[in-house]
Amino acid sequence: MHRLLQRQVKRFFGSDTDIPEELQHFVQAIDAAYTQADADRELLERSLELTSQELLERNEQLQMRRQELEQTVGERTAVLEKRSIQLQTAAEVARDVTTTRNLEELLNRTVHLIHERFDFYHTAIYLVDDRGQDALLRAATGTAGQEMLGQNFKLSLHQDNPVGNAVKNDAAHIIENTSKVNHPLLPKTRTELALPLRGVDEVIGAINIHSQNKSAFDDDIVSILQILTDQLAVAISNTQLLEEMRQTLSELETATGQYTK
Repeated sequence: MHRLLQRQVKRFFGSDTDIPEELQHFVQAIDAAYTQADADRELLERSLELTSQELLERNEQLQMRRQELEQTVGERTAVLEKRSIQLQTAAEVARDVTTTRNLEELLNRTVHLIHERFDFYHTAIYLVDDRGQDALLRAATGTAGQEMLGQNFKLSLHQDNPVGNAVKNDAAHIIENTSKVNHPLLPKTRTELALPLRGVDEVIGAINIHSQNKSAFDDDIVSILQILTDQLAVAISNTQLLEEMRQTLSELETATGQYTK
């Protein structure tokens, strides 16, 4: 018998065993109702406990998801800000280099601007020689660059190297794992990029960039640098044409002076 019913029966009948026979079925029904009520209450409490636990777990999941979303938004915002700075830097570099009219000054100014503004390890410009056989180093950054310039450094267009491949294929060439490439003067290089300098009718050279970071050259930065490189190629062609015109004019003035004497 249910404990609550047992207590009530003792109060009215003095004992839980002295229930009149005509009331026994009624008491049994009440006992069953008490027992069922206890079972229902236990089930409800268990359900509430489960629901509360599920809510806590769901809340933890939502908190984790919110943190993940905040982190993703922060990372994407940082990437967008970085790209915006890079685009602005590319525009500034392009503006600065296109105002230069001396070829050597143009090349030197370009490599140093790219090196400083984009924080690369090493930047160099190679121009194809008149025979179309080699790419001659014309400007470079750092002590290593100056040493290479002093050696009249050049790369063959007929051998497998980033600059030669960029010139021959008119396409960007990237080396992700430079441990396979010997860079005695640039030991901290981790990734290397070469971009073709596209003249009016042909590729006239390449920009060679080294980074100390792995996977430094994703599609976005390569696109930005290629746009800058294309603008540089136009500036180089214009500067070369201007210098040729100055040389021709100087020769004409010399010839005219000799003729009039």
